[in-house]
Amino acid sequence: MVLALLQSAALPAATATIYSESFENTTLTDLPNPYVGGWFTPQLPFESWANSSEASITPVDTLGINTTSAYRGAAVVLGPELFLGAGTYTLTYDIPTYTGASNNSAFVSVWSGTGYDLFNSPNSLVVDTLSGQLLASGSASSSQLASQTHTSGGNQQTLSFAYDGSSLIALFFGAQTTGWPFPSVEFDNITVTTEVIPEPSSLMLLGLSCLFLVKRKR
Repeated sequence: MVLALLQSAALPAATATIYSESFENTTLTDLPNPYVGGWFTPQLPFESWANSSEASITPVDTLGINTTSAYRGAAVVLGPELFLGAGTYTLTYDIPTYTGASNNSAFVSVWSGTGYDLFNSPNSLVVDTLSGQLLASGSASSSQLASQTHTSGGNQQTLSFAYDGSSLIALFFGAQTTGWPFPSVEFDNITVTTEVIPEPSSLMLLGLSCLFLVKRKR
């Protein structure tokens, strides 16, 4: 009976939300390519948003992007202290509004960066909202972990990525086009989540308490 209880208790994994953004009280920093680390300026703090001039907060509290260029958008950088170690994480977001022709698309990507120095050095990362890329300078390095292209709107879009446990993560949201007619895209309700498996010690305590209850019933 105790074994059955332990097995049933171990089945569901809790979902932990490490970051969320609904743009209700968010300020965009009109910096198209700020730095993280190094001696360069301007610097972008963790969990702050940078954007090209084509991105803005709309009157209905969404991230809106209207572009006539190849790619324009906004990005946020998440520090490693937010994450619960290495593992698989899921980026979820809504696209409540999408207007575009066949030459347009919305584009979302996840990048990781490492080797940057928060002190005085040339080792830095560039959050480039004009290209949707995390660029590296000096001894720093960056890589794209996942990306997704959309040609229509929809809620609860998901994009999973593998996290190494120590890098920073940059999330890019943008729109791109090859010419007229130009796209208009909105993003909202952004979250980053991961599944948390209960610790074995917690399950053991649950089993002992169940055993104690069984003995008392006798």
